[in-house]
Order: sequence, then C-alpha cells, then structure tokens
Amino acid sequence: MSENILTEQATAADQGEPTRLFRPLETSERLPAIDFVRGLALLGILVVNTSSLFGPLLASTDPRSVEHLPWWDQLVFVLVTGLFAGKFISTFSMLFGYGLLSQIERAEAAGRSAVLFTLRRLAALAVFGLIHALGLWYGDILFVYAGLGGILLLVRRVSARGLLVIAGILLAINILITGGFQSLNTLFSEPLPTAPQVIPEDAPRGFEAMSKGPISPEWIQGEILAFREGPFADAFAYLLVNWLILLVFVPFFVACQIVGMFLLGGWMWRVRFFDPAQAGLRRQVLRFTLPLGLLLACLAMGLLMAGLQGSRPALVASVVAVLLSIPFLPLGYAALFSLLSERLPSWVSGPVICAGRMALTVYLLETVLATWLSYWWGWQLFGRVGPAWQLLIAMAIWSVLVLFASVWLRLFRRGPMENLWRWLEYGRLAS
Repeated sequence: MSENILTEQATAADQGEPTRLFRPLETSERLPAIDFVRGLALLGILVVNTSSLFGPLLASTDPRSVEHLPWWDQLVFVLVTGLFAGKFISTFSMLFGYGLLSQIERAEAAGRSAVLFTLRRLAALAVFGLIHALGLWYGDILFVYAGLGGILLLVRRVSARGLLVIAGILLAINILITGGFQSLNTLFSEPLPTAPQVIPEDAPRGFEAMSKGPISPEWIQGEILAFREGPFADAFAYLLVNWLILLVFVPFFVACQIVGMFLLGGWMWRVRFFDPAQAGLRRQVLRFTLPLGLLLACLAMGLLMAGLQGSRPALVASVVAVLLSIPFLPLGYAALFSLLSERLPSWVSGPVICAGRMALTVYLLETVLATWLSYWWGWQLFGRVGPAWQLLIAMAIWSVLVLFASVWLRLFRRGPMENLWRWLEYGRLAS
C-alpha cells in the first residue's frame, strides 16, 4: 500500500507562506525494498489462502483433514504450515502498520487532522474489503485491517521502544490464547469432516445442508457443491456465513497477532528500518530472527509430520511451535527480502517491486483468478485439488500477476485499485 509524503507548495500570493500538502509517493520517492518485501508477501499469502479458496473452510482448519491424502500432499501441507502460515500475513501486517503510522505522523506534521484522514483511509479500505469478502471470497483481510487499524491512532505518541514492548506483549497473549484453544481442541475434539472425494447425487444443498450444522459432513458437502456448481444464492449463503464465522473468531484468536504486527511495523517506521542507511540494523535483525524462526518452524514441521501419523500430543506441540515462530520469521523475512532487493539484478527484483507497488490490485486479482479456477463460473476445481496442486496454482497465479504489474506500470503511474483508493482518500485521481 502506498505511503504519503509531505511537500511544500506556495499558498495564495498575498500570504506568501508555504503550506504542506499530502500526496502519494511518486515512484522516485518510494523505497524499493519495501515494495519488494510486499510483492513477495503477496505470494506467501496466496500460498496459504489457496486451502480455503479451493476447499471448505472448516475442513481446512484441522491438520487431521490431510491424513488421508498422498504423502506429497501431506509434505506440502507441512511445509506451508511451517514456513508460510501466519508468517506472510504477519509481514503484510507489519508493512500496513509501517505505512499507516507514517501517514498519521505526517498528517499531524502538516497540521491536518490525523484522525479524520485515518478514518477516511480505513473507511475506503473497509469498502474494498466488504466487496471482496461478499463478492468473491470470505477470507478477506482488508476489512479486518480497516477495523483494527485505528488502534495506531492511540499509540501515535508511544516511543519506538514502547511500540516494541507492547507488540511483544500482544504477541505473547496471542500465543497463550490461540495456542491454548487449539491445543485443547486438538486433544479433546474429534477431527472435523474432511472434504469428500465423491459427493452423493442426493446430497443436501444450500440452506438444507447448512441446517445440519457447520461441523457436519452435510455442511462440507454443501459448501463444495455451492462453490463448485452454484447457483449464486447457495454460494453467497456460504460466503456470508463463513465470513461471519471468521469475524466472530478474529477478536479472540487473531486480533492480538494482527495488532501486534501493526505495532511492530510502527517500530520499523520509527527506526526507518527500510532506509538504505539502516542496512546494518536489518542485518542484525536477520542474524537473530531468521535462524530462531526457522528452528522453531522446522520443529513445528517435524512435530506435525509425527502428528499426521496419529500422535495428538505431537499435533499440540506443533501448534505451539508454529505460534512461537510467528514473531520471528516475519521480521526475518522482511530483513532478508529487503537486503536481497538491494543485491539482485533489476530484471529479477523489478517485476516483484512492481507487484508490491500495486499490492491492493494484485491482492484482489489473486482472488479473482483463484476463484475463476475454483468456482462454478470458472473451471470448477473447488474440492478437487490437494495441497500440492494448490501450491503450484498459487505460484502460477502470482507469476502471471507479477508480469501484469510490470506491464501495467510501464503504461500507467499507479495500479487501477490504488488510483481508486487515492480518489476515495483525497477526492482526486492520479494525474
């Protein structure tokens, strides 16, 4: 998402004093390292999201749902869980906090109302999120960001060290609450229904299937039929209900993690983490966070493999290890990718940077292409592809969109959705 910058322009001739105005960053003013990290985060997010873009929501939330799949699908599931799940959305959250806190501070420095500007920006983001969630896919994150982003207004006076401390506390709370709930659920509950390989012709559909309850086989079958075969009314019913289910769980199991990452991004802004002059700081962060995060991720993957062989205690321990890795791997990824962006040749880094500059457009188009492949109005692959194929599909979609972003930005200054967002925020389109 684009950051804003303050510029000096002359006021009316009779005043003769400069006034500071907001405008989005021009290409020459952006830090390529941030856009490179953001572009790669879009790939990681899509890799995780494909499980619910191509399969039932509740069936994909239980690791035991892949026990019946071939070894290659189980291996990909383990790798995605350990290295991607919760990591790249956290990186994206950090970048969101980085950008929004910078805008808040610049608005105040310009003598503008940071509150009004932030609320207008978040309201525009909520509109995008609502359309995305109820029009295409219930797993939208934009609406959640819009609901939680205002918290950055409350901490805008907190020091960099204070932001780091509060972020750590929130992430620790998330580990305790989410880890405790998921551990108890894994130990004492029965596995959720898995996606069936064959659905009976007389299987209930739509509201009849939903009336059986969300943890029933009929619900899972009905969701597959709704998204794979339609009609729109059945698909929309599942979109709406799944979205509401996620919104209910967000305050309890995700909000602390997201806000913690927002504040971590705010700390990154305060210390100018991505500035070329701060390469030394990024190397220090990389040396500490990436090895520790990868160690915890590898531990989580090993435990998860054991858990898929029937050991519930191993599954519980894998959940805790995954959560423990989340504060470290996103920071490590951000440091690593930003340093790489300064070393890679432009023909390698340039297209990824373009995708980062068009993050909102690319994020939405990822869903459009994925649902075109999975939903009833497209290729109808919903419920038919396992984790291995999902990974390949995610990489293919991202590659296509990276190429699209590169071509688009050769012709235009900003992405189409970025231009629309600017109009919603400032009341004018890009010149």
